[in-house]
Amino acid sequence: MSDPAIKDREPALKRASTGVAYRTAGTGVPLFLLHGGSGSWTHWIRNVNPLSSHFAVYALDLPGYGQSTAPSLDIPIKDYIGIVTETVSEIAGPSPLGLSGFSFGGFLAAGVAATLGSQVSGVSLIGPAGFARPEGRNLGLESRHRLEQRLGRSASEAEIQEMHRGNLAKLMIYKEELIDDLAIATQMSNVSQMRFDSRPLSWSGQMADYLAALSSPVIFISGDHDRSAHPSVENRFQQCRATCPNIRLQIIPDCGHWAQYEKPDTVNRMLIDFHRPTG
Repeated sequence: MSDPAIKDREPALKRASTGVAYRTAGTGVPLFLLHGGSGSWTHWIRNVNPLSSHFAVYALDLPGYGQSTAPSLDIPIKDYIGIVTETVSEIAGPSPLGLSGFSFGGFLAAGVAATLGSQVSGVSLIGPAGFARPEGRNLGLESRHRLEQRLGRSASEAEIQEMHRGNLAKLMIYKEELIDDLAIATQMSNVSQMRFDSRPLSWSGQMADYLAALSSPVIFISGDHDRSAHPSVENRFQQCRATCPNIRLQIIPDCGHWAQYEKPDTVNRMLIDFHRPTG
């Protein structure tokens, strides 16, 4: 990472034999953090250090993101999940482990947990994907290409930053005053490094199937203003509960999609309480 705001918070980089890069901090029961689409480990930039006081935290760059190797763009869902599962298994060995996934990473966490079975002690889903394509949803997100088409010239650095600020407000963060320089730097860095389109997997509609295979506890965490959840947070939760009756719902007031960034203290406390070993 070249941005100083990110570099100051970046744990040491490691790499699994699968080509997946990850950052690790802390000791104890392994807790794996899986980021969202167009992201990297930095989707957890406000969570790794606090969580590392309670767990051995592993924040992955998923295949095709951050510093990880990119898979084929048309890789089947089961093969993509297979790479993530192999990575988790290589790092954790046979130890019990927790999985926490945000957005696209929430769908993957459910898929990995379905594969690993009883080894997974708990799965936390933050604004998860994995539902049907959200027909009728229009977030109005901007791209650099469209911006420069409108301008008729190359965009300045300030204009690009403002574009990312706007996109964060439209999708990721509910309270615009919380869109700070770190959030913008993180978004810009992640978008510049992405080499995989997660949407075909995120819109697969297979979340309920994976949840049906889980034996471990599951919690669904969402900001009450999560604009990614279409048609509503409640609708998505009910889809999950239809095949996973014991799933818990935790709504965070005055919060958007990127809950662990917008309300880090709240989310960190939820994750610690949920994933802390009880034995």
